[in-house]
Amino acid sequence: MPTLLEKLHLSTIIKKMEHGDDITSVETDGLKTLEENADAAVRRAEKKQKLLIWKNAILVSISFSVTFMAFQSLQNIQSSLNPIGGLGVASLSVSYSVTIVTGIFLTSLIISSKGCKWTLVVSTFCYIGFAVANFYPTWLTLIPAAVIVGVAAGPLWAAKCTYLSASALQYSKITGEKKGPILTHFFGIFSMIYLIGNIIGYILMSVLLEPGGRSSANNHSIDVYKICGASDCPSRVEKSSNGTLDKVADQHSVIVLMGIFAGGIFLSGIFIIIFVDNLKTEKDGKRILIKSQIFAVCRMAFKDKRMLALLPIQIYAGLVQGFVAVDFSKSFVTCSLGIKSLGFVLIGFASGQAAFSVVIGKIERLTGRRIIMFSFYIVSVGLFVFLLKWDAKDSPSYVFYIVAGIFGVVKCVWRTETNSFSGVLFPDDLETAFAIVRTCTSIGFLISFAWGYYVCVYVKIYAHIIYLTLAILCYFITEYLERRRKRSEKIEMETRNEDQKL
Repeated sequence: MPTLLEKLHLSTIIKKMEHGDDITSVETDGLKTLEENADAAVRRAEKKQKLLIWKNAILVSISFSVTFMAFQSLQNIQSSLNPIGGLGVASLSVSYSVTIVTGIFLTSLIISSKGCKWTLVVSTFCYIGFAVANFYPTWLTLIPAAVIVGVAAGPLWAAKCTYLSASALQYSKITGEKKGPILTHFFGIFSMIYLIGNIIGYILMSVLLEPGGRSSANNHSIDVYKICGASDCPSRVEKSSNGTLDKVADQHSVIVLMGIFAGGIFLSGIFIIIFVDNLKTEKDGKRILIKSQIFAVCRMAFKDKRMLALLPIQIYAGLVQGFVAVDFSKSFVTCSLGIKSLGFVLIGFASGQAAFSVVIGKIERLTGRRIIMFSFYIVSVGLFVFLLKWDAKDSPSYVFYIVAGIFGVVKCVWRTETNSFSGVLFPDDLETAFAIVRTCTSIGFLISFAWGYYVCVYVKIYAHIIYLTLAILCYFITEYLERRRKRSEKIEMETRNEDQKL
C-alpha cells in the first residue's frame, strides 16, 4: 500500500496535471514507482486471498473426510454386520428417505440462516449417534439414529458443496480462469482428501474387526452363503437358516471400532469450529420461508429443463455407490472372502476414487466434460457385464481389488462431474442446486438399500445398465440445452451492442 509521503506526492502531480503544468522527469519516475508499488500490492493481496481460499477448502475437506471415514465405513458394512431381518439396509433406507425430505424442505433454509460453517458443525455432530447405536444395534437404537443422520445429511452435503463452489468461483475471479475446470479441480481435491479418510476407515475395519460365530476358523462369516456374486438373492440367506445367523464379527471388536468412529466424528466438528473461517454468501442472514424453499427447489428441478435433464445422472451417482455398499460388499466380497477382507477390498475402491480425483480436473481441461462422461458410461456398462459372468467364489483375490478400483474411478466421475456441472449451471443459486444434487443422490442410495434385501443381484445389474443408458442420454440433453442458452445470450449481446452503436 502507498505511504503517506507517496500519497502527498501523487496528489501534487495530479494538481499539476489538472492545471496544465509540466511534469518533471523525476515526478514521472515517481508516478511509475507508485504504479508499480500498487500493482505489487494487488498481487500480494491476490496471493494472500488465494492461499486463504485454499486453506479453508482443504480444512473443510479434512474435517469432512474424518466424519465420513466413520460413516462410509459403517454404511458399507451394514448389510454384512446387521443382516438379520434386513436391519442394516433398513436403517440406511430410513436415513436416505429422511435425507430426501430435508433436502427439499430444510437445506437452503438452514444454510441461509446459520451459514455454511455452522451448518457443517451442527450436522457433523448429528452423525455421532449412528456410530454409538452400532454398539447395540436393534430396531429401537439404529432406526432413530438413522433418522437423525437423515435430517443432518442434506444440509451437511449442501453446505459442503456450497462452501467449495463459492470458494472455487471466487478463486476463478481472481485468476481469470474458466469456472468449469476450476470447480472440477476443487471438487477433485476434496474427493482425494475425503477418500483418504475412507481408506483409513477401511484399514481400521480390516485391522480391528474379527470374524464371529462358528465360521471364524475359515474366515467366512456366514455358513449359509451357498451362492455368491450375481446369482445371490439376499432373502435366501435368512430363509435357509430359519432366521438365525451367526455373528458376522466379534462383538468386542465392533465396540472398539464404533468407539473410534464416534470419537473421530466429534473431533471433526470441533476442528471446523476452531480452524475454518465462515463463508458469506448472498443468502446468508436472509429469512427464507419453507414455502419459498419448496418453490425454489421445485422450480429449479422441474421448470429449468437443464436441471430436469440432469436429475437422472445425479440419481445414478448415488445408485452406483449404493450397489458397492450393499451388493458388491456383501454378495461378492463378504460372501467369497469373509468380512476380514472387506475393508482391504474397499481400500481399492477408495484408492481408485482418490487417484482419479487428483487428475480429473486436468483431464477435463484436455478432453472436455462430455468425452469423460461418455467414456465412463462405456466403462460402467463393461464392468456390469463382467459382474454378470464373474464366478466370484472361485476367483483369485486380486480380481476383487481390481473390480473395486474400477468402481471407485467410475463413482468419482459421476459424483465429481455432476457436482461441478451443477455449480457451472447455477452459480447464482448454489444452495438450491446442491440441495437438489444431494436429494437426487439420496434417492439413488434409497433405491439401492430399499431393494437390497429383496431383489437378486443379477436383476439389479440389468437395471443398472438400462437406467445408466437413459441417464447418460439425459445428460447430453443438458449439455445441448446449455450450449443453446449460451449461444442465445451471445446473439442477444451482439444485437444489443449493434443497437447501441446505431
